[in-house]
Amino acid sequence: MNTLNENFLRRLETALKMTRDCRLELENAKLRLDDANAFTSELEILVNYDGILSRELIDSGGNPAGNYVGLNDPTPVVRPSGQAANLELLQNRLSALYKEIVLSFPAGQRSIAALAPFSIRGTEGETPLLAFINESALVSLSGNPGLSLVERSRLDAVRAEQNLLREGLLDTDDAIEVGKLLGAQYMITGQVIPMSTQAIIFGRVIHVETGEIINAAQVFVERSILGDLL
Repeated sequence: MNTLNENFLRRLETALKMTRDCRLELENAKLRLDDANAFTSELEILVNYDGILSRELIDSGGNPAGNYVGLNDPTPVVRPSGQAANLELLQNRLSALYKEIVLSFPAGQRSIAALAPFSIRGTEGETPLLAFINESALVSLSGNPGLSLVERSRLDAVRAEQNLLREGLLDTDDAIEVGKLLGAQYMITGQVIPMSTQAIIFGRVIHVETGEIINAAQVFVERSILGDLL
């Protein structure tokens, strides 16, 4: 293969990667905003560009590196067999997430918030990773002097009454309804989204009275850090 063709292929591959990265970011933003109609036209354009660039790569003898794997597509699971999680690094990432969440609340006054249990997309029930995240979130957020957390037992009782699973509280309307029943000013919800080589852990703060999502924070954690927790 001559140098000119190699350079052309590298540029195509770079353009395809940038297109897919942009698409992933928009899908992620759409999820965090809880708006099914957000970025629809932009995503359509990126999907078309992905197809054009992929075909051009194939016609030029390159490889588009398989189909795009986004937040709404099945993700190939790569489980590091028997690999222990790096809990110190995981806690560092989570601490950054909780610090950003705390910035959502007004300074100089005590806010009442309900912390919903995190969920893993496509998984029901508590896993070792969720147990770690939920306990870490409870310890980190309850230690903030400007924040008063609703007792978890009260939240669990309301969830049971409303027939809500973990993922149900990711729906803004359901979260607001639960927040009102608990007398909370804010609802904190979160989810883990497994990807092929990493996981996205995001948290969202919802103002119960206005229904506004006042913050959506996230951290990326490599599967090598999560080990056998995921």
